[in-house]
Amino acid sequence: MYFTRPALEQATAYPVSSYRAERFRPYQEVLDLGCSIGGDTFSLAQAAFTFGVDLDPLRLAMARANLRELGLEERALVVQGDLLRLPFRLAQGMALFFDPARRTQQQRIYSVQDYLPPLDVVNDWLQSCPSVGVKISPGVSLAELSEYQVEIEFISLDGELKEAALWFGPLRTAERRATLLPDKHTLAGLPDDRREGERLPIHEPQTYLYEPDPAVLRLVPIFIKTLTPRAA
Repeated sequence: MYFTRPALEQATAYPVSSYRAERFRPYQEVLDLGCSIGGDTFSLAQAAFTFGVDLDPLRLAMARANLRELGLEERALVVQGDLLRLPFRLAQGMALFFDPARRTQQQRIYSVQDYLPPLDVVNDWLQSCPSVGVKISPGVSLAELSEYQVEIEFISLDGELKEAALWFGPLRTAERRATLLPDKHTLAGLPDDRREGERLPIHEPQTYLYEPDPAVLRLVPIFIKTLTPRAA
């Protein structure tokens, strides 16, 4: 298979991409927007026929070669295109997977509004195609996502937090979800502000201090109890 170092560093780990691709099995066609060398295209193509779109001709050439090597030429087609002017007509029966660029000149981009293209481009796509999945950084500020009606899924692999996925429309199954791979343990729940008055008990550390998987830690806000010093 063919890679460049930056493309390989940014590519999704196969256990993560194959897990995500399962949500797209009900669809006959999926657009992989920002497909790069095809790391997600390979998994999506095993669930539905996949059209990959990217602006970089070198990465597209590597994606085509990799699809041939994996025997997936009949399941996927990659084309050059600008994600702000898609070369396909969107339709209700399609599903979209969007992987925006989150690095520039070897520097990471942290705000979803600074992604290339920015996250809010999905608002245009949702008007024609409500089934959209998005790969974003797991360190995203939840405040930036408050305007979206979306499921936020944090995904870890072997105890390492790998990514966050946003699920819109029919792809949405919860408000927040934590998934632990490779065993596919998953925990879904509501944000803490929907559970008025409910708090876990706080006490002194015991013999063992157990830290949950980082995907679970990101599932709900963490509240730190502040103690007010007594007056002397």
